[in-house]
Amino acid sequence: MLEHSLKGAWKGCEVDGEYSDEELDYVGDVQILGLLEASRIAFESGEKYELMKCVYRCARFQAVLPEWAADALLALQEDLESGRTADYNEAFGKPKEKVSTRAARARKLNAKPRVMAELWRLRCVGNSLNDADMFPQALENLRSTGLNINHRDIQELYAEHGGFLKTMPRHPDPNMGRGFMDATYPKARRRGRNILRD
Repeated sequence: MLEHSLKGAWKGCEVDGEYSDEELDYVGDVQILGLLEASRIAFESGEKYELMKCVYRCARFQAVLPEWAADALLALQEDLESGRTADYNEAFGKPKEKVSTRAARARKLNAKPRVMAELWRLRCVGNSLNDADMFPQALENLRSTGLNINHRDIQELYAEHGGFLKTMPRHPDPNMGRGFMDATYPKARRRGRNILRD
């Protein structure tokens, strides 16, 4: 998984060392090579899906497919064509999580900014931070806007991301400015490289 830091997040790079501004002006090749190597190690340890992750990473960063991955893909093609491998699930490995788990995570991630903003708003008008007081009201308000969410989603989002709300007084001083912002950085994507280049 790509870890984001505030400085390097828009490029989708891990930035865990000392880098000059010039080095951060492009998607870090050092980080990309590290991710591709991590895929190789995991794939050779039996994690079939890492081969597909490697392909995705090469697509995202327009990186040349490593030789180990090209060899593995060609071997898989031969196994599929000869019937030694039944299908793509066997070739690449089924996802570890169920479809419903992945869909729930995506739904919650999509809802997070609106849920946190609604909890912030309710706190500012005097609601207490407890399940009986604030969450049912937030659920009703958010559903009325058409957001597909449930009570458990709100509980989990609050538990994961709502710590800052505890510092909010129930009736904030109207003369004191307070704000809330949720920023989502786009995933990195390189473009414009030549298809074949030595």
